[in-house]
Amino acid sequence: MHLAHGLIRGAGIVAQDAPTDVELVPLPPFKGIVAVSFSPFESFPISQSPADSPNYSGAKLDQSARYSYCGFRSYGATGPEVAWKRAWDSLIAILRHDEEKIVGRPKFPNLIRVLKDGLNYKSILVQLGTLEELPASIRDYITEDAGNHFLDVSEAEEVGRVETIAAIENLSIPGRIAFLKKDETHVGYFSAGQAMFVYMVFSAIAGVQRDSLLIIDEPELFLHPNLEMAYLRMLRTLLRLFESFAIVATHSVFVVREVPARNVRVFAPSDLPEVSISLPSIETFGVDIAEIANLVFDNIAATKPHEEWLKGLVKKNETYEDIKTRLGSRLTDENLTFLRNYMRTAQEKKAIEETSGDA
Repeated sequence: MHLAHGLIRGAGIVAQDAPTDVELVPLPPFKGIVAVSFSPFESFPISQSPADSPNYSGAKLDQSARYSYCGFRSYGATGPEVAWKRAWDSLIAILRHDEEKIVGRPKFPNLIRVLKDGLNYKSILVQLGTLEELPASIRDYITEDAGNHFLDVSEAEEVGRVETIAAIENLSIPGRIAFLKKDETHVGYFSAGQAMFVYMVFSAIAGVQRDSLLIIDEPELFLHPNLEMAYLRMLRTLLRLFESFAIVATHSVFVVREVPARNVRVFAPSDLPEVSISLPSIETFGVDIAEIANLVFDNIAATKPHEEWLKGLVKKNETYEDIKTRLGSRLTDENLTFLRNYMRTAQEKKAIEETSGDA
């Protein structure tokens, strides 16, 4: 992510442990920069300065926010409780954005659409700590399960954002978010991957504003491939609605498959001090992921454990027919082709060595 750090450094925002060998100047013409990373090793600056630290209670997540960081280090701690508290705060910020009609398109309807698309749920819920002082207009949107009470925030547009914000801030348990799936009556909680997806979506939508640059580091971390696709659909919608752009660093063949080759850059080591940057040698948009793995991520040259295992059988003097009989249907056409090629090469090498010995 040296390029990403260069962009942020060009904006005058520097982390103490960020790389210092890359800087892009002058500042690109964006009104805001949003850095999104959930890697335990990332080093993005958390804020432009302590006084300008992003505040996800909503006060500073408006059009004046120049830089926003979305990651685990926001609260100075990590763990599920911190992540859910961040998502809870982001939810309030999103509702406030729409209520105060801050510059840009409404965020909340798109948040709901993305979550329904990615998780196939009926309702997103926040758990209430008390029902006292709950407005009558909201009581119809309360779900009870196992003695706990939940507010269906999916209906915030109908209930009213002001009432929903007040109920979340004053009556709910911070960070307690759950969901109700279609055709189910019991409240469910998220798996680790689903929780990460919710956290990433809430944070990105809360931080974006019109004319933003989103710098996203490996969004595939912790996500099932289907949730990767849902995240990309959310990102495209977000960029279109807020007239923004994104730079995504990824090692995911699924992410690359969704992007035309003209918008992909391959970073690779080189013999020079600089990293080699090139366009893919194939069209990536909609291509089979095996081609992307081989020709974009150079997987074709990588040593593969299953091939090493097959080589080991050959070195034990097992014949092609022996291996084929022993493994049967577990050998794919690709395995058989590899075996034949490897054994042919090994035989040719042995013949050359024997010939050289005779000489």
